[in-house]
Formats: sequence, structure tokens, C-alpha cells
Amino acid sequence: MIRIVKIETGKKDTFKVTFDNSKSLNVHEDILVKFQLTKDKLFDESSLKALEDESRQYSAFALALRYLSIKMRSTFEMTQYLLKKGIEENEVQNILNRLSDLNYLDDAKYADAFVQTQMKIGNKGKHVLRQQLKLKGISETLINQTLEKVTYAEESLLALKVATTLSKQCRRLSTKESLQKIKLNLMQKGFANESIQFAVQNLDIEKSEDEEFTLLLKVAEKSLRQTRGKTKKEIHWKVQQKLFQKGFKPSKIKEAIEKIEEENDER
Repeated sequence: MIRIVKIETGKKDTFKVTFDNSKSLNVHEDILVKFQLTKDKLFDESSLKALEDESRQYSAFALALRYLSIKMRSTFEMTQYLLKKGIEENEVQNILNRLSDLNYLDDAKYADAFVQTQMKIGNKGKHVLRQQLKLKGISETLINQTLEKVTYAEESLLALKVATTLSKQCRRLSTKESLQKIKLNLMQKGFANESIQFAVQNLDIEKSEDEEFTLLLKVAEKSLRQTRGKTKKEIHWKVQQKLFQKGFKPSKIKEAIEKIEEENDER
């Protein structure tokens, strides 16, 4: 028989139980009570194994609950987490079943909550959300069912919100270049073409002619300083190409260069 020789208080409602065969076991208070563990209590090999198994299963389940307490998890995320923590596969499956029975683990609810949250505070469209759900181990069927609930209006309004934020980063760009960058960014964020078109059409980004020309003058002046060429004509041609690529109108580019040159001649 194996006898308990010492029980010491541990951390977070745990106790260290030491046996006369030099083995020790960390158990939770619930296990201590359930098995009525006291000093000098005797165990045979079978009952000691039952204690060890119960304590291990209890600790593994508590680990899963702590992981869930931070935020919702998918079945795949929970599986990977427990395996990385050294929990054996058969025990992992038992934990998954128990969590599912308690409605603590539900991939359908998880997918719905994930997408709804992203629609409220995120900046990604349905195409990217699809990829993110795949990485979290959600089945294709559940992904389709979840994303079908996202309406055109919901995604379009989110695209407009994201586009408005992006437009603030494009103040030094021409209207044309700003729109190009915003469209590209929205595509990379996974928004549907229809939602992108809605965002662009409803985005208040148009500059007045005076604002656009003032911006053009600043950009042109900088380009003239930085561009090298054998002749002034060659420099002007290179600058015109750069500014045209940035979305400025050819007639306005020519006007801006002439204005800058006139001001330089007067100095």
C-alpha cells in the first residue's frame, strides 16, 4: 500500500500531495475533497492511478476553461492549444466533447460572433473574413452559411467607413491617385467590387480646382528640384510624366510648371 505522508498548500487552490514512495502529485482543492485526501491515507496501485487520472483530467479541463475565459474559440483553436500544452489526443477529444455538451464550444456561434464583430469594428471585407475563418478551422459549409448573413448594405457601409479613414492618408495626392489607392486597398482588404464602387461613389474626396492646383504646385516644385536632366526641356518632360502618373491633368501640369518657372525667374 502507498501512504500519504504530507499535504502542502500550493498556488491557486491547489495542494501538493507527497507519498511514501517519494512520488508527489499536485491536485486541485475539488479533487482533494472528492477523494478525501488526508495524511496517512492509504492507496493501492489501482486507486492511486484513478486519483492521478482524475487530477490530470481536471487540470486539463481547467486549462481549457481558462483559454475560453479570454475570448471565444473555435474547435480547431482549442484542439491546437491543448495539444501544444501536452494533453494527449484522447483526452483532448474528451474535453472537446464535454465543452460542446456544455455549449462552451460551438463553431457556428463562433463564426457568427467573429463576423459580426468584424462588421462592427473591423476593416476587412467578406473575402478576407472567409480566409480568416478557414485558418480558424471553420468548415466551408459553416463559412458559407455565416457570410450569407452579411448583407450588401452592411459590407458597403463598412467599405465606406474604411475608405473615409484611408482618404485622410491621401491628402497630398491628387483626387485620381487617391481614388486609385483607396480602391486597391479595399480590394486587398477583401471587399466585393460592388461594395468598393458604393464606397467610392459616396466618398467625399473631391478637391476644388484651387485645392487641386495648390497641391499640384507643391508636388511639381518638389519634382523639379529632384529631377535631373541635360536640358530644362528634358527635366520638364520627365516631371510632366511623373505628375501625369499621379493623376494630375496635363493642361494643369503645364500651367503649374510655367508658374513655378516664372516665379523662379523673378527671384
